[in-house]
Amino acid sequence: MRDPITDELILEGGALVLADNGICCIDEFDKMDENDRTAIHEVMEQQTISISKAGITTTLNARTSILAAANPLFGRYNTKISPNENINLPAALLSRFDILFLILDKPDLENDIKLAEHVAFVHMFNKHPTNEFETIDEQTMRQYISIARQYKPVITKEVNDYVVSIYIKLRQDSKKNETSKKFFSHTSPRTLLGILRMSQALARIRFSNIVEINDIDEALRLINIAKNSLYDDNNEIEETSQEKIFTIIKEFISNEMQSTKSKIVSMKRLHEICIMKNFTESEINECIEKYQLLNIWQVIDNGENLTLIDVGGIDEDDELFDTNISFDDNDDDEEDKRNTSQQDVDMS
Repeated sequence: MRDPITDELILEGGALVLADNGICCIDEFDKMDENDRTAIHEVMEQQTISISKAGITTTLNARTSILAAANPLFGRYNTKISPNENINLPAALLSRFDILFLILDKPDLENDIKLAEHVAFVHMFNKHPTNEFETIDEQTMRQYISIARQYKPVITKEVNDYVVSIYIKLRQDSKKNETSKKFFSHTSPRTLLGILRMSQALARIRFSNIVEINDIDEALRLINIAKNSLYDDNNEIEETSQEKIFTIIKEFISNEMQSTKSKIVSMKRLHEICIMKNFTESEINECIEKYQLLNIWQVIDNGENLTLIDVGGIDEDDELFDTNISFDDNDDDEEDKRNTSQQDVDMS
Protein backbone atom coordinates (compact mmCIF):
# COMPACT_ATOMS: atom_id res chain seq x y z
CA MET A 1 0.00 0.00 0.00
CA ARG A 2 1.04 3.63 -0.39
CA ASP A 3 1.83 5.94 2.48
CA PRO A 4 -0.84 8.69 2.52
CA ILE A 5 1.77 11.36 3.33
CA THR A 6 4.90 10.45 1.31
CA ASP A 7 3.06 8.45 -1.39
CA GLU A 8 5.75 5.77 -1.12
CA LEU A 9 5.02 2.05 -1.21
CA ILE A 10 5.13 0.54 2.27
CA LEU A 11 4.40 -2.82 3.85
CA GLU A 12 1.52 -3.36 6.23
CA GLY A 13 1.37 -6.55 8.25
CA GLY A 14 -1.67 -8.75 7.89
CA ALA A 15 -3.37 -10.96 10.44
CA LEU A 16 -0.65 -13.63 10.52
CA VAL A 17 2.17 -11.11 10.93
CA LEU A 18 0.31 -9.20 13.64
CA ALA A 19 -0.31 -12.49 15.46
CA ASP A 20 3.43 -13.22 15.73
CA ASN A 21 4.11 -15.21 18.93
CA GLY A 22 0.37 -15.62 19.41
CA ILE A 23 -2.67 -17.35 17.95
CA CYS A 24 -4.45 -16.43 14.72
CA CYS A 25 -8.09 -17.56 14.51
CA ILE A 26 -9.45 -17.88 10.96
CA ASP A 27 -13.10 -18.44 10.12
CA GLU A 28 -14.45 -19.52 6.71
CA PHE A 29 -11.08 -21.14 6.03
CA ASP A 30 -12.44 -22.99 3.00
CA LYS A 31 -13.29 -19.71 1.23
CA MET A 32 -9.70 -18.44 1.26
CA ASP A 33 -8.53 -17.16 -2.13
CA GLU A 34 -5.62 -18.82 -3.93
CA ASN A 35 -3.03 -16.12 -3.08
CA ASP A 36 -3.71 -16.29 0.66
CA ARG A 37 -3.75 -20.08 0.51
CA THR A 38 -0.29 -20.09 -1.09
CA ALA A 39 1.03 -17.71 1.57
CA ILE A 40 -0.35 -19.72 4.49
CA HIS A 41 1.56 -22.80 3.31
CA GLU A 42 4.82 -21.00 4.07
CA VAL A 43 3.53 -19.65 7.38
CA MET A 44 2.55 -23.08 8.69
CA GLU A 45 5.78 -24.69 7.48
CA GLN A 46 8.48 -22.02 7.94
CA GLN A 47 6.76 -19.55 10.32
CA THR A 48 7.64 -16.70 7.95
CA ILE A 49 6.06 -14.74 5.09
CA SER A 50 8.19 -13.85 2.07
CA ILE A 51 7.31 -10.65 0.19
CA SER A 52 8.64 -9.81 -3.27
CA LYS A 53 6.61 -7.15 -5.05
CA ALA A 54 6.75 -3.48 -6.06
CA GLY A 55 10.53 -3.44 -5.60
CA ILE A 56 10.27 -4.63 -1.99
CA THR A 57 11.84 -7.96 -1.05
CA THR A 58 11.75 -9.02 2.57
CA THR A 59 10.78 -11.79 4.98
CA LEU A 60 8.44 -11.17 7.90
CA ASN A 61 8.08 -13.34 10.99
CA ALA A 62 4.75 -15.08 11.48
CA ARG A 63 5.48 -17.41 14.41
CA THR A 64 1.85 -18.06 15.12
CA SER A 65 -0.43 -20.96 15.88
CA ILE A 66 -3.47 -21.22 13.61
CA LEU A 67 -6.95 -22.18 14.78
CA ALA A 68 -9.18 -22.47 11.71
CA ALA A 69 -12.84 -23.33 11.10
CA ALA A 70 -14.15 -24.41 7.71
CA ASN A 71 -17.45 -25.50 6.23
CA PRO A 72 -17.88 -28.67 4.16
CA LEU A 73 -18.28 -28.59 0.40
CA PHE A 74 -21.74 -27.36 -0.70
CA GLY A 75 -22.40 -26.20 2.89
CA ARG A 76 -23.58 -29.57 4.22
CA TYR A 77 -21.53 -32.57 5.37
CA ASN A 78 -22.38 -35.65 3.32
CA THR A 79 -21.95 -38.81 5.40
CA LYS A 80 -22.16 -40.95 2.25
CA ILE A 81 -18.75 -39.84 1.01
CA SER A 82 -15.30 -39.67 2.59
CA PRO A 83 -13.96 -36.71 4.61
CA ASN A 84 -11.50 -35.91 1.80
CA GLU A 85 -14.43 -35.44 -0.57
CA ASN A 86 -16.30 -33.31 1.97
CA ILE A 87 -13.42 -30.97 2.76
CA ASN A 88 -12.66 -28.57 -0.06
CA LEU A 89 -9.02 -28.05 0.91
CA PRO A 90 -5.81 -29.49 -0.59
CA ALA A 91 -4.18 -32.39 1.23
CA ALA A 92 -0.87 -30.49 1.44
CA LEU A 93 -2.57 -27.80 3.52
CA LEU A 94 -4.53 -30.18 5.74
CA SER A 95 -1.37 -32.13 6.57
CA ARG A 96 0.09 -28.99 8.16
CA PHE A 97 -2.54 -29.04 10.91
CA ASP A 98 -1.63 -31.13 13.95
CA ILE A 99 -5.26 -31.97 14.81
CA LEU A 100 -8.43 -32.03 12.71
CA PHE A 101 -11.84 -32.36 14.37
CA LEU A 102 -15.13 -33.02 12.61
CA ILE A 103 -18.01 -31.24 14.38
CA LEU A 104 -21.46 -32.16 13.10
CA ASP A 105 -24.76 -30.54 14.04
CA LYS A 106 -26.59 -33.67 15.16
CA PRO A 107 -30.04 -33.46 16.78
CA ASP A 108 -29.73 -33.96 20.54
CA LEU A 109 -32.69 -33.27 22.81
CA GLU A 110 -30.73 -32.21 25.90
CA ASN A 111 -28.25 -30.00 24.06
CA ASP A 112 -30.95 -28.47 21.87
CA ILE A 113 -32.98 -27.50 24.98
CA LYS A 114 -29.92 -25.90 26.63
CA LEU A 115 -29.06 -23.97 23.48
CA ALA A 116 -32.62 -22.72 22.99
CA GLU A 117 -32.91 -21.66 26.65
CA HIS A 118 -29.58 -19.82 26.48
CA VAL A 119 -30.50 -17.93 23.31
CA ALA A 120 -33.93 -17.03 24.71
CA PHE A 121 -32.40 -15.80 28.01
CA VAL A 122 -29.86 -13.56 26.25
CA HIS A 123 -32.57 -12.19 23.95
CA MET A 124 -34.85 -11.44 26.93
CA PHE A 125 -32.37 -9.98 29.44
CA ASN A 126 -29.55 -8.84 27.12
CA LYS A 127 -26.94 -10.63 29.23
CA HIS A 128 -25.53 -14.12 29.67
CA PRO A 129 -27.05 -16.37 32.33
CA THR A 130 -25.06 -17.16 35.47
CA ASN A 131 -22.84 -20.20 35.04
CA GLU A 132 -23.41 -23.22 37.25
CA PHE A 133 -19.64 -23.57 37.72
CA GLU A 134 -16.87 -21.22 38.79
CA THR A 135 -14.91 -19.77 35.89
CA ILE A 136 -11.26 -18.67 35.78
CA ASP A 137 -10.93 -14.93 35.34
CA GLU A 138 -8.98 -13.54 32.38
CA GLN A 139 -6.18 -12.09 34.51
CA THR A 140 -5.42 -15.43 36.15
CA MET A 141 -5.44 -17.19 32.78
CA ARG A 142 -3.10 -14.62 31.25
CA GLN A 143 -0.66 -15.04 34.14
CA TYR A 144 -0.81 -18.82 33.85
CA ILE A 145 -0.06 -18.71 30.10
CA SER A 146 2.73 -16.18 30.63
CA ILE A 147 4.45 -18.43 33.19
CA ALA A 148 3.96 -21.56 31.04
CA ARG A 149 5.65 -19.88 28.06
CA GLN A 150 8.84 -19.42 30.07
CA TYR A 151 9.46 -23.18 30.07
CA LYS A 152 11.36 -24.81 27.18
CA PRO A 153 10.69 -28.56 27.45
CA VAL A 154 13.12 -31.07 25.92
CA ILE A 155 12.88 -34.84 25.47
CA THR A 156 15.11 -37.38 27.20
CA LYS A 157 16.79 -40.41 25.61
CA GLU A 158 14.04 -42.67 26.93
CA VAL A 159 11.30 -40.48 25.49
CA ASN A 160 13.20 -40.19 22.21
CA ASP A 161 13.31 -43.98 21.77
CA TYR A 162 9.63 -44.20 22.69
CA VAL A 163 8.64 -41.57 20.12
CA VAL A 164 10.64 -43.32 17.39
CA SER A 165 8.92 -46.65 18.09
CA ILE A 166 5.49 -45.00 18.13
CA TYR A 167 6.17 -43.23 14.82
CA ILE A 168 7.27 -46.46 13.12
CA LYS A 169 4.10 -48.19 14.32
CA LEU A 170 1.92 -45.34 13.06
CA ARG A 171 3.62 -45.53 9.66
CA GLN A 172 2.98 -49.26 9.43
CA ASP A 173 -0.66 -48.85 10.42
CA SER A 174 -1.05 -46.07 7.86
CA LYS A 175 0.32 -48.32 5.14
CA LYS A 176 -2.14 -51.09 6.04
CA ASN A 177 -5.13 -48.75 6.05
CA GLU A 178 -4.42 -46.93 2.78
CA THR A 179 -7.16 -48.83 0.95
CA SER A 180 -9.67 -48.46 3.77
CA LYS A 181 -12.57 -46.02 3.55
CA LYS A 182 -11.58 -44.77 6.98
CA PHE A 183 -8.19 -43.68 5.66
CA PHE A 184 -7.95 -39.91 5.80
CA SER A 185 -4.31 -38.84 5.73
CA HIS A 186 -0.85 -40.31 5.58
CA THR A 187 1.40 -40.51 8.62
CA SER A 188 4.32 -38.29 7.64
CA PRO A 189 7.21 -36.56 9.43
CA ARG A 190 4.79 -33.70 10.00
CA THR A 191 2.75 -36.06 12.16
CA LEU A 192 5.85 -36.73 14.25
CA LEU A 193 6.52 -33.00 14.61
CA GLY A 194 2.91 -32.48 15.65
CA ILE A 195 3.24 -35.12 18.38
CA LEU A 196 6.38 -33.44 19.69
CA ARG A 197 4.78 -29.98 19.67
CA MET A 198 1.72 -31.16 21.58
CA SER A 199 3.81 -33.09 24.10
CA GLN A 200 5.93 -29.98 24.71
CA ALA A 201 2.76 -27.94 25.22
CA LEU A 202 1.52 -30.51 27.75
CA ALA A 203 4.84 -30.27 29.59
CA ARG A 204 4.48 -26.48 29.74
CA ILE A 205 1.02 -26.89 31.26
CA ARG A 206 2.71 -28.84 34.07
CA PHE A 207 5.40 -26.13 34.38
CA SER A 208 8.07 -28.67 33.43
CA ASN A 209 11.19 -28.49 31.26
CA ILE A 210 11.14 -32.27 30.64
CA VAL A 211 8.77 -34.07 28.27
CA GLU A 212 7.58 -37.33 29.80
CA ILE A 213 6.18 -40.47 28.18
CA ASN A 214 2.76 -39.55 29.61
CA ASP A 215 2.88 -36.36 27.55
CA ILE A 216 3.55 -38.37 24.39
CA ASP A 217 0.68 -40.73 25.20
CA GLU A 218 -1.70 -37.82 25.77
CA ALA A 219 -0.67 -36.26 22.45
CA LEU A 220 -1.35 -39.58 20.71
CA ARG A 221 -4.71 -39.82 22.46
CA LEU A 222 -5.70 -36.41 21.11
CA ILE A 223 -4.66 -37.41 17.59
CA ASN A 224 -6.64 -40.65 17.81
CA ILE A 225 -9.73 -38.84 19.10
CA ALA A 226 -9.45 -36.40 16.21
CA LYS A 227 -9.22 -39.25 13.70
CA ASN A 228 -12.12 -41.10 15.31
CA SER A 229 -14.28 -37.99 15.06
CA LEU A 230 -14.00 -38.26 11.28
CA TYR A 231 -15.60 -41.73 11.37
CA ASP A 232 -17.73 -42.27 14.43
CA ASP A 233 -20.36 -45.01 14.68
CA ASN A 234 -23.06 -42.72 13.34
CA ASN A 235 -20.94 -41.56 10.41
CA GLU A 236 -20.06 -44.76 8.66
CA ILE A 237 -19.86 -44.62 4.90
CA GLU A 238 -22.41 -47.00 3.40
CA GLU A 239 -21.38 -49.17 0.50
CA THR A 240 -23.33 -48.91 -2.72
CA SER A 241 -25.17 -51.93 -4.10
CA GLN A 242 -22.49 -52.39 -6.74
CA GLU A 243 -19.73 -52.35 -4.12
CA LYS A 244 -21.56 -54.94 -2.01
CA ILE A 245 -22.11 -57.19 -5.02
CA PHE A 246 -18.46 -56.82 -6.02
CA THR A 247 -17.41 -57.94 -2.53
CA ILE A 248 -19.66 -61.01 -2.74
CA ILE A 249 -18.38 -61.98 -6.20
CA LYS A 250 -14.79 -61.33 -5.18
CA GLU A 251 -15.05 -63.61 -2.16
CA PHE A 252 -16.76 -66.32 -4.21
CA ILE A 253 -13.98 -66.18 -6.82
CA SER A 254 -11.41 -66.38 -4.03
CA ASN A 255 -12.98 -69.55 -2.68
CA GLU A 256 -13.12 -71.08 -6.16
CA MET A 257 -9.47 -70.21 -6.83
CA GLN A 258 -8.44 -71.89 -3.59
CA SER A 259 -10.40 -75.07 -4.31
CA THR A 260 -10.15 -75.45 -8.10
CA LYS A 261 -7.16 -73.20 -8.93
CA SER A 262 -9.28 -71.75 -11.73
CA LYS A 263 -10.17 -68.13 -12.38
CA ILE A 264 -13.33 -69.07 -14.31
CA VAL A 265 -16.66 -69.20 -12.47
CA SER A 266 -20.24 -69.80 -13.52
CA MET A 267 -22.37 -66.72 -14.16
CA LYS A 268 -25.47 -68.69 -13.19
CA ARG A 269 -23.98 -69.50 -9.79
CA LEU A 270 -22.92 -65.87 -9.25
CA HIS A 271 -26.46 -64.67 -9.97
CA GLU A 272 -27.91 -67.24 -7.58
CA ILE A 273 -25.57 -66.18 -4.78
CA CYS A 274 -26.27 -62.46 -5.23
CA ILE A 275 -30.04 -62.99 -5.47
CA MET A 276 -29.91 -64.89 -2.18
CA LYS A 277 -28.41 -61.70 -0.71
CA ASN A 278 -31.51 -59.74 -1.84
CA PHE A 279 -29.98 -58.06 -4.90
CA THR A 280 -31.90 -57.68 -8.16
CA GLU A 281 -30.85 -58.97 -11.58
CA SER A 282 -30.38 -55.41 -12.85
CA GLU A 283 -28.06 -54.52 -9.94
CA ILE A 284 -26.01 -57.66 -10.55
CA ASN A 285 -25.70 -56.97 -14.28
CA GLU A 286 -24.71 -53.33 -13.64
CA CYS A 287 -21.97 -54.44 -11.24
CA ILE A 288 -20.60 -57.06 -13.64
CA GLU A 289 -20.62 -54.57 -16.51
CA LYS A 290 -18.96 -51.84 -14.43
CA TYR A 291 -16.01 -53.96 -13.31
CA GLN A 292 -15.70 -55.51 -16.74
CA LEU A 293 -15.05 -52.02 -18.09
CA LEU A 294 -12.37 -51.64 -15.39
CA ASN A 295 -10.62 -54.78 -16.71
CA ILE A 296 -11.16 -56.70 -13.48
CA TRP A 297 -13.00 -59.56 -15.16
CA GLN A 298 -14.57 -60.55 -18.46
CA VAL A 299 -17.75 -62.41 -19.40
CA ILE A 300 -17.00 -65.34 -21.73
CA ASP A 301 -18.73 -68.32 -23.37
CA ASN A 302 -21.72 -66.27 -24.53
CA GLY A 303 -22.36 -64.97 -21.03
CA GLU A 304 -22.24 -68.34 -19.29
CA ASN A 305 -18.94 -67.86 -17.41
CA LEU A 306 -16.84 -65.08 -15.91
CA THR A 307 -13.04 -65.02 -15.78
CA LEU A 308 -10.48 -62.74 -14.17
CA ILE A 309 -8.36 -60.85 -16.67
CA ASP A 310 -6.52 -58.54 -14.30
CA VAL A 311 -5.49 -59.81 -10.86
CA GLY A 312 -3.41 -56.72 -10.09
CA GLY A 313 -6.14 -55.40 -7.78
CA ILE A 314 -7.32 -58.85 -6.69
CA ASP A 315 -4.52 -61.07 -5.51
CA GLU A 316 -4.75 -64.49 -3.93
CA ASP A 317 -2.36 -63.40 -1.21
CA ASP A 318 -4.18 -60.14 -0.58
CA GLU A 319 -5.91 -59.75 2.78
CA LEU A 320 -9.19 -59.11 0.97
CA PHE A 321 -9.23 -62.80 0.11
CA ASP A 322 -8.71 -64.00 3.65
CA THR A 323 -12.41 -63.78 4.47
CA ASN A 324 -14.59 -66.73 3.48
CA ILE A 325 -18.16 -65.99 2.53
CA SER A 326 -20.96 -68.15 3.96
CA PHE A 327 -24.26 -68.83 2.24
CA ASP A 328 -27.55 -69.66 3.90
CA ASP A 329 -28.29 -72.64 1.69
CA ASN A 330 -30.69 -75.22 3.08
CA ASP A 331 -30.02 -77.63 0.22
CA ASP A 332 -29.06 -81.19 1.06
CA ASP A 333 -25.79 -82.84 0.06
CA GLU A 334 -27.22 -84.28 -3.14
CA GLU A 335 -28.29 -80.85 -4.35
CA ASP A 336 -24.80 -79.51 -3.61
CA LYS A 337 -23.28 -82.29 -5.67
CA ARG A 338 -25.62 -81.55 -8.58
CA ASN A 339 -24.69 -77.84 -8.44
CA THR A 340 -21.00 -78.65 -8.37
CA SER A 341 -21.38 -81.06 -11.25
CA GLN A 342 -23.35 -78.49 -13.26
CA GLN A 343 -20.69 -75.84 -12.52
CA ASP A 344 -17.94 -78.16 -13.78
CA VAL A 345 -19.87 -78.63 -17.01
CA ASP A 346 -20.28 -74.86 -17.40
CA MET A 347 -16.60 -74.23 -16.75
CA SER A 348 -15.54 -76.82 -19.28
